[in-house]
Amino acid sequence: MKQETDLTLSNSQNKEKFEDSIQENSENQNLDEPKDVSNKNQHNSPQKQLLKQAKISDYFSGDKNKHLPFFSDKKQDKTQSLDQLLFDQSLKKIKQSQTNYKNMISQLSNELSGFKNDAEKELLSTKKRIKELNDQIYTSSEQKDNYIIELKQQVDILNQDLEYQKSKNEELNQQKQKFIQIIDELQQQINSQQDEKKKLDLQLFQIKSNQELKIQKLESQLGQANLKISNLEIDKRDLQQKFLNASRGITETVIQDLENQMQKIDIENSLLKNEIFDLKFGINEKNRKIEQLEQEIASKQNHTETFRKKIEELSEKIQAYQKENIQKDQQILNIINQNQKTIQIREQLNEKILHMNKKIEEQEKEIIDLKKIIVQGQSS
Repeated sequence: MKQETDLTLSNSQNKEKFEDSIQENSENQNLDEPKDVSNKNQHNSPQKQLLKQAKISDYFSGDKNKHLPFFSDKKQDKTQSLDQLLFDQSLKKIKQSQTNYKNMISQLSNELSGFKNDAEKELLSTKKRIKELNDQIYTSSEQKDNYIIELKQQVDILNQDLEYQKSKNEELNQQKQKFIQIIDELQQQINSQQDEKKKLDLQLFQIKSNQELKIQKLESQLGQANLKISNLEIDKRDLQQKFLNASRGITETVIQDLENQMQKIDIENSLLKNEIFDLKFGINEKNRKIEQLEQEIASKQNHTETFRKKIEELSEKIQAYQKENIQKDQQILNIINQNQKTIQIREQLNEKILHMNKKIEEQEKEIIDLKKIIVQGQSS
Protein backbone atom coordinates (compact mmCIF):
# COMPACT_ATOMS: atom_id res chain seq x y z
CA MET A 1 0.00 0.00 0.00
CA LYS A 2 2.81 2.40 0.82
CA GLN A 3 4.52 1.62 -2.49
CA GLU A 4 1.29 2.28 -4.43
CA THR A 5 0.81 5.56 -2.52
CA ASP A 6 4.40 6.59 -3.28
CA LEU A 7 3.92 5.68 -6.93
CA THR A 8 0.69 7.70 -7.21
CA LEU A 9 2.30 10.64 -5.43
CA SER A 10 5.30 10.52 -7.75
CA ASN A 11 3.06 10.41 -10.84
CA SER A 12 1.08 13.40 -9.55
CA GLN A 13 4.28 15.37 -8.94
CA ASN A 14 5.59 14.56 -12.43
CA LYS A 15 2.24 15.57 -13.90
CA GLU A 16 2.36 18.91 -12.08
CA LYS A 17 5.95 19.53 -13.21
CA PHE A 18 4.97 18.72 -16.79
CA GLU A 19 2.03 21.14 -16.66
CA ASP A 20 4.23 23.84 -15.13
CA SER A 21 6.87 23.41 -17.82
CA ILE A 22 4.26 23.65 -20.57
CA GLN A 23 2.73 26.74 -18.99
CA GLU A 24 6.16 28.34 -18.65
CA ASN A 25 7.06 27.59 -22.31
CA SER A 26 3.79 28.97 -23.43
CA GLU A 27 4.30 32.21 -21.52
CA ASN A 28 7.82 32.54 -22.92
CA GLN A 29 6.48 32.19 -26.47
CA ASN A 30 3.86 34.84 -25.83
CA LEU A 31 6.55 37.24 -24.70
CA ASP A 32 8.46 36.80 -28.00
CA GLU A 33 5.43 37.56 -30.17
CA PRO A 34 3.53 40.87 -30.55
CA LYS A 35 0.87 41.26 -28.02
CA ASP A 36 -2.52 40.42 -29.40
CA VAL A 37 -5.20 40.89 -26.78
CA SER A 38 -7.74 38.83 -28.60
CA ASN A 39 -5.37 35.94 -29.18
CA LYS A 40 -4.12 36.14 -25.65
CA ASN A 41 -7.56 36.05 -24.27
CA GLN A 42 -8.42 33.30 -26.64
CA HIS A 43 -5.33 31.30 -25.66
CA ASN A 44 -5.85 31.79 -21.92
CA SER A 45 -9.55 31.34 -22.02
CA PRO A 46 -11.12 28.79 -19.68
CA GLN A 47 -11.86 26.54 -22.63
CA LYS A 48 -8.21 26.48 -23.61
CA GLN A 49 -7.13 25.70 -20.04
CA LEU A 50 -9.63 22.85 -19.79
CA LEU A 51 -8.46 21.51 -23.11
CA LYS A 52 -4.85 21.49 -21.90
CA GLN A 53 -5.73 19.72 -18.72
CA ALA A 54 -7.82 17.16 -20.63
CA LYS A 55 -5.00 16.46 -23.06
CA ILE A 56 -2.44 16.07 -20.26
CA SER A 57 -4.78 13.81 -18.32
CA ASP A 58 -5.36 11.71 -21.44
CA TYR A 59 -1.63 11.27 -21.80
CA PHE A 60 -1.04 10.18 -18.26
CA SER A 61 -4.07 7.88 -18.38
CA GLY A 62 -2.37 5.89 -21.16
CA ASP A 63 -3.73 7.27 -24.46
CA LYS A 64 -0.61 9.06 -25.60
CA ASN A 65 -1.94 9.89 -29.11
CA LYS A 66 -4.65 12.17 -27.76
CA HIS A 67 -2.18 14.81 -26.72
CA LEU A 68 -1.27 15.58 -30.33
CA PRO A 69 -4.25 17.85 -31.00
CA PHE A 70 -3.05 19.88 -28.09
CA PHE A 71 -0.15 21.01 -30.23
CA SER A 72 -2.24 21.79 -33.34
CA ASP A 73 -2.18 25.40 -32.53
CA LYS A 74 -1.16 28.41 -34.54
CA LYS A 75 2.12 28.45 -32.72
CA GLN A 76 2.68 24.69 -32.99
CA ASP A 77 5.54 24.90 -35.41
CA LYS A 78 7.42 27.34 -33.22
CA THR A 79 7.03 25.51 -29.96
CA GLN A 80 6.93 21.94 -31.24
CA SER A 81 10.62 21.28 -30.90
CA LEU A 82 10.80 22.73 -27.36
CA ASP A 83 7.66 20.95 -26.22
CA GLN A 84 8.85 17.73 -27.77
CA LEU A 85 12.11 18.04 -25.86
CA LEU A 86 10.37 18.73 -22.61
CA PHE A 87 7.96 15.94 -23.26
CA ASP A 88 10.78 13.50 -24.01
CA GLN A 89 12.60 14.51 -20.87
CA SER A 90 9.46 14.07 -18.78
CA LEU A 91 8.74 10.78 -20.46
CA LYS A 92 12.28 9.61 -19.79
CA LYS A 93 11.95 10.61 -16.13
CA ILE A 94 8.63 8.80 -15.93
CA LYS A 95 10.13 5.63 -17.45
CA GLN A 96 13.09 5.90 -15.10
CA SER A 97 10.70 6.26 -12.18
CA GLN A 98 8.75 3.23 -13.39
CA THR A 99 11.99 1.26 -13.66
CA ASN A 100 12.96 2.36 -10.14
CA TYR A 101 9.52 1.41 -8.88
CA LYS A 102 9.78 -2.00 -10.54
CA ASN A 103 13.20 -2.54 -9.00
CA MET A 104 11.87 -1.40 -5.66
CA ILE A 105 8.87 -3.71 -6.01
CA SER A 106 11.19 -6.59 -6.97
CA GLN A 107 13.41 -5.84 -3.99
CA LEU A 108 10.43 -5.60 -1.68
CA SER A 109 9.12 -8.85 -3.14
CA ASN A 110 12.46 -10.53 -2.46
CA GLU A 111 12.52 -9.12 1.04
CA LEU A 112 8.95 -10.29 1.58
CA SER A 113 9.89 -13.76 0.31
CA GLY A 114 12.89 -13.80 2.68
CA PHE A 115 10.68 -12.62 5.49
CA LYS A 116 8.21 -15.39 4.70
CA ASN A 117 11.03 -17.95 4.70
CA ASP A 118 12.33 -16.60 8.00
CA ALA A 119 8.80 -16.59 9.38
CA GLU A 120 8.31 -20.20 8.28
CA LYS A 121 11.62 -21.19 9.84
CA GLU A 122 10.71 -19.30 13.00
CA LEU A 123 7.30 -21.01 12.95
CA LEU A 124 8.92 -24.46 12.65
CA SER A 125 11.38 -23.57 15.41
CA THR A 126 8.53 -22.31 17.58
CA LYS A 127 6.51 -25.47 16.97
CA LYS A 128 9.59 -27.54 17.82
CA ARG A 129 10.10 -25.47 20.97
CA ILE A 130 6.43 -25.96 21.89
CA LYS A 131 6.82 -29.72 21.43
CA GLU A 132 9.99 -29.71 23.56
CA LEU A 133 8.25 -27.67 26.26
CA ASN A 134 5.26 -30.03 26.20
CA ASP A 135 7.62 -33.01 26.49
CA GLN A 136 9.47 -31.28 29.34
CA ILE A 137 6.18 -30.51 31.08
CA TYR A 138 5.03 -34.12 30.71
CA THR A 139 8.42 -35.50 31.82
CA SER A 140 8.68 -33.06 34.74
CA SER A 141 5.13 -33.85 35.83
CA GLU A 142 5.75 -37.60 35.55
CA GLN A 143 9.06 -37.31 37.45
CA LYS A 144 7.37 -35.18 40.08
CA ASP A 145 4.56 -37.73 40.54
CA ASN A 146 7.01 -40.65 40.67
CA TYR A 147 9.24 -38.84 43.17
CA ILE A 148 6.25 -37.95 45.36
CA ILE A 149 5.06 -41.59 45.28
CA GLU A 150 8.55 -42.85 46.16
CA LEU A 151 8.89 -40.33 48.97
CA LYS A 152 5.47 -41.27 50.37
CA GLN A 153 6.50 -44.93 50.31
CA GLN A 154 9.71 -44.10 52.17
CA VAL A 155 7.77 -42.06 54.73
CA ASP A 156 5.30 -44.93 55.21
CA ILE A 157 8.16 -47.39 55.73
CA LEU A 158 9.82 -45.05 58.24
CA ASN A 159 6.52 -44.58 60.06
CA GLN A 160 6.03 -48.35 60.22
CA ASP A 161 9.57 -48.80 61.55
CA LEU A 162 8.95 -46.07 64.09
CA GLU A 163 5.70 -47.71 65.26
CA TYR A 164 7.46 -51.08 65.49
CA GLN A 165 10.33 -49.57 67.47
CA LYS A 166 7.85 -47.84 69.78
CA SER A 167 5.99 -51.11 70.45
CA LYS A 168 9.33 -52.91 70.94
CA ASN A 169 10.44 -50.19 73.32
CA GLU A 170 7.21 -50.47 75.29
CA GLU A 171 7.71 -54.23 75.51
CA LEU A 172 11.30 -53.76 76.68
CA ASN A 173 10.14 -51.21 79.24
CA GLN A 174 7.57 -53.70 80.56
CA GLN A 175 10.25 -56.40 80.80
CA LYS A 176 12.54 -53.89 82.48
CA GLN A 177 9.87 -53.04 85.06
CA LYS A 178 9.25 -56.76 85.61
CA PHE A 179 12.95 -57.43 86.20
CA ILE A 180 13.20 -54.42 88.46
CA GLN A 181 10.29 -55.82 90.49
CA ILE A 182 11.96 -59.25 90.64
CA ILE A 183 15.23 -57.63 91.73
CA ASP A 184 13.39 -55.68 94.43
CA GLU A 185 11.79 -58.89 95.69
CA LEU A 186 15.12 -60.73 95.66
CA GLN A 187 16.77 -57.79 97.38
CA GLN A 188 14.10 -57.93 100.07
CA GLN A 189 14.70 -61.67 100.45
CA ILE A 190 18.45 -61.05 100.65
CA ASN A 191 17.90 -58.37 103.26
CA SER A 192 15.67 -60.71 105.26
CA GLN A 193 18.25 -63.52 104.87
CA GLN A 194 20.99 -61.17 106.00
CA ASP A 195 18.89 -60.14 109.00
CA GLU A 196 18.24 -63.79 109.82
CA LYS A 197 21.94 -64.55 109.34
CA LYS A 198 22.81 -61.74 111.73
CA LYS A 199 20.37 -63.21 114.26
CA LEU A 200 21.85 -66.71 113.79
CA ASP A 201 25.37 -65.30 114.05
CA LEU A 202 24.37 -63.60 117.30
CA GLN A 203 22.73 -66.80 118.58
CA LEU A 204 25.80 -68.83 117.59
CA PHE A 205 28.08 -66.32 119.30
CA GLN A 206 25.91 -66.48 122.44
CA ILE A 207 25.75 -70.28 122.27
CA LYS A 208 29.49 -70.53 121.73
CA SER A 209 30.12 -68.15 124.58
CA ASN A 210 27.76 -70.08 126.88
CA GLN A 211 29.16 -73.41 125.75
CA GLU A 212 32.70 -72.19 126.27
CA LEU A 213 31.76 -71.12 129.79
CA LYS A 214 30.03 -74.45 130.42
CA ILE A 215 32.95 -76.34 128.91
CA GLN A 216 35.31 -74.36 131.06
CA LYS A 217 33.17 -75.22 134.10
CA LEU A 218 32.93 -78.85 133.07
CA GLU A 219 36.64 -78.98 132.44
CA SER A 220 37.19 -77.43 135.87
CA GLN A 221 34.78 -79.97 137.43
CA LEU A 222 36.47 -82.72 135.45
CA GLY A 223 39.82 -81.57 136.79
CA GLN A 224 38.46 -81.51 140.31
CA ALA A 225 36.92 -84.97 139.81
CA ASN A 226 40.19 -86.30 138.44
CA LEU A 227 41.92 -84.73 141.40
CA LYS A 228 39.45 -86.42 143.74
CA ILE A 229 39.94 -89.72 141.91
CA SER A 230 43.67 -89.30 142.26
CA ASN A 231 43.22 -88.56 145.96
CA LEU A 232 40.87 -91.51 146.32
CA GLU A 233 43.37 -93.67 144.54
CA ILE A 234 46.00 -92.44 146.92
CA ASP A 235 43.72 -93.05 149.88
CA LYS A 236 42.85 -96.45 148.53
CA ARG A 237 46.49 -97.34 148.14
CA ASP A 238 47.15 -96.04 151.62
CA LEU A 239 44.30 -98.09 153.05
CA GLN A 240 45.46 -101.15 151.16
CA GLN A 241 48.94 -100.63 152.54
CA LYS A 242 47.55 -100.14 156.00
CA PHE A 243 45.46 -103.23 155.54
CA LEU A 244 48.45 -105.21 154.45
CA ASN A 245 50.56 -103.89 157.29
CA ALA A 246 47.89 -104.60 159.89
CA SER A 247 46.50 -107.74 158.36
CA ARG A 248 47.68 -109.99 161.12
CA GLY A 249 46.36 -108.17 164.06
CA ILE A 250 43.39 -106.42 162.48
CA THR A 251 39.96 -107.26 163.51
CA GLU A 252 37.03 -108.10 161.40
CA THR A 253 35.38 -104.79 162.26
CA VAL A 254 38.36 -102.84 161.08
CA ILE A 255 38.49 -104.91 157.92
CA GLN A 256 34.83 -104.31 157.34
CA ASP A 257 35.31 -100.61 157.81
CA LEU A 258 38.19 -100.59 155.44
CA GLU A 259 36.21 -102.53 152.87
CA ASN A 260 33.32 -100.14 153.34
CA GLN A 261 35.64 -97.20 152.86
CA MET A 262 37.16 -98.80 149.78
CA GLN A 263 33.70 -99.58 148.43
CA LYS A 264 32.64 -96.03 149.13
CA ILE A 265 35.72 -94.78 147.30
CA ASP A 266 34.88 -97.04 144.35
CA ILE A 267 31.33 -95.73 144.33
CA GLU A 268 32.53 -92.15 144.41
CA ASN A 269 35.02 -92.96 141.71
CA SER A 270 32.29 -94.54 139.60
CA LEU A 271 30.04 -91.56 140.17
CA LEU A 272 32.82 -89.22 139.24
CA LYS A 273 33.48 -91.24 136.10
CA ASN A 274 29.78 -91.11 135.22
CA GLU A 275 29.72 -87.42 135.86
CA ILE A 276 32.82 -87.01 133.67
CA PHE A 277 31.09 -89.08 130.97
CA ASP A 278 27.99 -86.95 131.25
CA LEU A 279 30.09 -83.83 131.05
CA LYS A 280 31.92 -85.14 128.00
CA PHE A 281 28.59 -86.20 126.44
CA GLY A 282 27.15 -82.76 127.15
CA ILE A 283 30.18 -81.15 125.65
CA ASN A 284 29.87 -83.34 122.56
CA GLU A 285 26.14 -82.58 122.32
CA LYS A 286 26.82 -78.90 122.60
CA ASN A 287 29.51 -79.20 119.98
CA ARG A 288 27.08 -81.10 117.73
CA LYS A 289 24.49 -78.38 118.16
CA ILE A 290 27.13 -75.79 117.42
CA GLU A 291 28.12 -77.70 114.26
CA GLN A 292 24.44 -77.96 113.30
CA LEU A 293 24.03 -74.23 113.77
CA GLU A 294 27.17 -73.65 111.80
CA GLN A 295 25.81 -75.89 109.00
CA GLU A 296 22.51 -74.02 109.05
CA ILE A 297 24.41 -70.73 108.90
CA ALA A 298 26.53 -72.10 106.04
CA SER A 299 23.35 -73.26 104.27
CA LYS A 300 21.85 -69.82 104.77
CA GLN A 301 25.06 -68.33 103.46
CA ASN A 302 24.93 -70.65 100.45
CA HIS A 303 21.30 -69.71 99.91
CA THR A 304 22.24 -66.05 100.21
CA GLU A 305 25.13 -66.61 97.82
CA THR A 306 22.73 -68.29 95.39
CA PHE A 307 20.46 -65.28 95.67
CA ARG A 308 23.43 -63.03 95.12
CA LYS A 309 24.40 -64.96 92.01
CA LYS A 310 20.82 -64.78 90.78
CA ILE A 311 20.80 -61.06 91.48
CA GLU A 312 24.11 -60.65 89.67
CA GLU A 313 22.74 -62.63 86.71
CA LEU A 314 19.58 -60.58 86.74
CA SER A 315 21.64 -57.41 87.07
CA GLU A 316 23.71 -58.47 84.05
CA LYS A 317 20.51 -59.22 82.15
CA ILE A 318 19.08 -55.87 83.21
CA GLN A 319 22.27 -54.13 82.13
CA ALA A 320 22.08 -55.99 78.81
CA TYR A 321 18.42 -55.02 78.46
CA GLN A 322 19.26 -51.45 79.44
CA LYS A 323 22.07 -51.41 76.91
CA GLU A 324 19.72 -52.85 74.29
CA ASN A 325 17.08 -50.37 75.38
CA ILE A 326 19.59 -47.53 74.99
CA GLN A 327 20.42 -48.86 71.54
CA LYS A 328 16.71 -49.06 70.73
CA ASP A 329 16.24 -45.53 72.08
CA GLN A 330 19.14 -44.42 69.90
CA GLN A 331 17.55 -46.21 66.95
CA ILE A 332 14.25 -44.48 67.72
CA LEU A 333 16.07 -41.14 67.94
CA ASN A 334 17.78 -41.93 64.65
CA ILE A 335 14.41 -42.81 63.13
CA ILE A 336 12.94 -39.59 64.54
CA ASN A 337 15.89 -37.65 63.15
CA GLN A 338 15.46 -39.50 59.86
CA ASN A 339 11.77 -38.64 59.97
CA GLN A 340 12.70 -35.01 60.61
CA LYS A 341 15.09 -35.20 57.65
CA THR A 342 12.28 -36.79 55.63
CA ILE A 343 10.00 -33.92 56.63
CA GLN A 344 12.72 -31.46 55.60
CA ILE A 345 13.17 -33.37 52.33
CA ARG A 346 9.39 -33.27 51.88
CA GLU A 347 9.39 -29.52 52.48
CA GLN A 348 12.29 -29.10 50.08
CA LEU A 349 10.45 -31.29 47.60
CA ASN A 350 7.32 -29.20 48.04
CA GLU A 351 9.40 -26.10 47.34
CA LYS A 352 10.87 -27.83 44.29
CA ILE A 353 7.38 -28.87 43.21
CA LEU A 354 6.14 -25.30 43.63
CA HIS A 355 9.17 -24.07 41.68
CA MET A 356 8.52 -26.77 39.06
CA ASN A 357 4.83 -25.86 38.87
CA LYS A 358 5.80 -22.20 38.51
CA LYS A 359 8.25 -23.16 35.78
CA ILE A 360 5.59 -25.28 34.10
CA GLU A 361 3.16 -22.35 34.28
CA GLU A 362 5.83 -20.09 32.75
CA GLN A 363 6.44 -22.68 30.02
CA GLU A 364 2.69 -22.98 29.39
CA LYS A 365 2.45 -19.19 29.25
CA GLU A 366 5.41 -19.16 26.87
CA ILE A 367 3.65 -21.80 24.74
CA ILE A 368 0.48 -19.69 24.70
CA ASP A 369 2.50 -16.60 23.69
CA LEU A 370 4.26 -18.60 20.98
CA LYS A 371 0.93 -19.91 19.71
CA LYS A 372 -0.37 -16.34 19.60
CA ILE A 373 2.73 -15.31 17.62
CA ILE A 374 2.16 -18.26 15.27
CA VAL A 375 -1.48 -17.34 14.79
CA GLN A 376 -0.55 -13.69 14.14
CA GLY A 377 2.16 -14.78 11.71
CA GLN A 378 -0.24 -17.09 9.87
CA SER A 379 -2.92 -14.41 9.71
CA SER A 380 -0.45 -11.83 8.39
